Amino acid sequence: MKGVNVNMSEEILKDIIHSNYSLKNVEIMDAPQGASNVTKFIFEGDQKYVLRLYKHNNQKKVIYEHEVVSKMNDIPLDFSIPTFMLTTSGRSYLQSNDHLLAIYPFIPGQPFQRHNISAFGKLIGTTTSVLNDVSVNATPQGNPYLELLKTSPGYLPSIYNKLIEPPFNFSKNDVKVFIESIELQISLTSEYEKLPVQLIHGDLTRQNVLFNNESNLVSGILDFELASESYKTLEIATPLVSMLRMKSPEEEDMFARIKELIAGYKSYEMLSLAETELLPRLIMLRLLSISLYHINRFANSTVDNTIIYYFPFMLIWEKWLSKHGEKLKNICLSV
Repeated sequence: MKGVNVNMSEEILKDIIHSNYSLKNVEIMDAPQGASNVTKFIFEGDQKYVLRLYKHNNQKKVIYEHEVVSKMNDIPLDFSIPTFMLTTSGRSYLQSNDHLLAIYPFIPGQPFQRHNISAFGKLIGTTTSVLNDVSVNATPQGNPYLELLKTSPGYLPSIYNKLIEPPFNFSKNDVKVFIESIELQISLTSEYEKLPVQLIHGDLTRQNVLFNNESNLVSGILDFELASESYKTLEIATPLVSMLRMKSPEEEDMFARIKELIAGYKSYEMLSLAETELLPRLIMLRLLSISLYHINRFANSTVDNTIIYYFPFMLIWEKWLSKHGEKLKNICLSV
């Protein structure tokens, strides 16, 4: 899907907010950015809010995300999640001139640090348990992980040719590894179909979790945009990916971090033998799916060049799992 240009001036944004929300005399500031949307901070007096500008115009996708969040807000939780403000027309989002946006009160918290790993693991287990009891009426809007498995093998040569040419210019060897990884994923489809499926957050990276570092507890979870019915084990595979970004993948502390995360998760959820066996491949399913997403984004608009640094990261993980996948599985079985 071609991205939406969300580069609106501050004056236009203020006019949209004043016309459609109960907020008046607001100030707007830039905020840390994710890969999928544009984020701004809004101030009205002493009150602070978060403005999300979606880089897509799929209204049904936003409706699904917001129903998940609404249903979770009806459940007593030990942490906060976005509570989207209603517009003057009573919706939790706004569509204005092909732009989709939403506002929610700012959730205080600190970014992830090394000592938060156990609490992070427990949070993943808790969230998995909670979402298993959430029923969503809205129509699901595509699952990037399951969509990759539906890729036609006949389409792979065209992907290969695209990636070795401008604007990508990846090496033939790296692209060959990428294509072979997708082929392996497709071959595992029947094995994946034996795994439990439920509603998952879908993007529980350390960037989307906030902590209270005085209590070492989770204070909030952000960004439910990838929430969908999918393989339950992806909910632990996704945060495992973010563990590698902190230090060199060959440092021994990598395994200590994985052990802490899995131990925290297993305080609330179990990993079956089948889930454990497929966990290294599910990690790659996450990485390959996100890679394809950013490949399409970059092909449609070279302004978004996330794939340029994400592609090598995916290749590092492929190499690491080839070497240490068995050790990863043994850690999951032993803790």
